[in-house]
Amino acid sequence: MQRAASTARAALWAQVAMFWVDRDDPDLVEERQEADLAVAIALRTTTSKVAYLVRDAHLAVTDLPRTFARLAGGDMPVDWFEKLVRAVRDLSPYQREQIDELVAGWDLASIPADRFLDELRLLRAWFDARGARPSPEAARDVAVELSGHDDGIACLRITGPIPEIHSLAARLEAASRAVQTQQRHALETGAPVRACQFVCVSGVVTGRG
Repeated sequence: MQRAASTARAALWAQVAMFWVDRDDPDLVEERQEADLAVAIALRTTTSKVAYLVRDAHLAVTDLPRTFARLAGGDMPVDWFEKLVRAVRDLSPYQREQIDELVAGWDLASIPADRFLDELRLLRAWFDARGARPSPEAARDVAVELSGHDDGIACLRITGPIPEIHSLAARLEAASRAVQTQQRHALETGAPVRACQFVCVSGVVTGRG
């Protein structure tokens, strides 16, 4: 059963990886959206979930070919491979290649799950000790994460240098208070209460009535 699940997941990721469009190229936004939508329709899921799936599938096929081959052959459980992908996301392609070669050479059939996870953590820690962690500037990221349940809840996650995050939080707080003051004044005077949108452009948060 495990081998069949691994083979099936590898086949899915191989197909999904073909829909990869560079996520960092602003000129490819429309192509990226069209590709994500095509996958979302085929898998009957949301485009936000597809974006993560396509990213990981591309990483797996491109930067982890040896371990991906072991997944496709049924030698590596799906859960193990997914943990491997998460462990190498923020590494360079060259570092991923090194880890891919090492892990692919492990005797996966004889390693208990706990041992595999311990070895993977140690391997990642070794790369961290050699400066594998990206700089705060390189780690900048904005992502919308759904709760995973059909409850209408989502989370906006912003990652970046601590001073920038503190500054952004302060601007959000100030903008929120300004909106509350404006709406409170409108209620007191009987003026129309206008809805307000928050817009973030290049890290600057503003309020629009």
